[in-house]
Amino acid sequence: MPGKTEQLLFNQIFGDNLPSQNDLPEGDQYRRLAEELVPKFDACVDYLREKFPNEQINQLMTLFWRLVGNKITPSALTPAVQSVSFWAEVRGTEKIGVVLMPVNWLSKLDKDLYMQLGALVFTASQAKDYYQAFIEEPALNIFDSQSTRNRALAYEAEYLLTLIQIDEQFTPNEYQLQVLNTYPRGVAS
Repeated sequence: MPGKTEQLLFNQIFGDNLPSQNDLPEGDQYRRLAEELVPKFDACVDYLREKFPNEQINQLMTLFWRLVGNKITPSALTPAVQSVSFWAEVRGTEKIGVVLMPVNWLSKLDKDLYMQLGALVFTASQAKDYYQAFIEEPALNIFDSQSTRNRALAYEAEYLLTLIQIDEQFTPNEYQLQVLNTYPRGVAS
């Protein structure tokens, strides 16, 4: 077993095993929260992979569904993040990629569904890069933080461009306008 300083930073912070919601005791606040969050997370990902009218987003979210569901990039509920986030870390042969969900995600979802769907698309793109870099093609080093972020923003713009077409009531917020201005053609930008 590697020494504490040789371990992945993620493991130093969160421990060696991410508990599943079923590992937590009945009545635990995180278990109750996860029991509420998981079905809504699943419904959001399902919508984006099956019903959202954009094939590129559908394909991305189908891969994301498989990555999270097969725990290649498991999800974790934490107060350490303010938005759905992706954590990836590599030290030698050790690697981990985790989707981090904020504990207040359900209230964020109720407040601004479209923003949270966009955050899922952004995070799914990062998970895809992690998967392609370390699982499919480990010889490639494509998990570069800036290019990964740029791709994630382009996918989020792709989602927003479709959203504008299907919901005439939708008005992008300042952040979303910045994403659209930077990637005006979505993933084709």
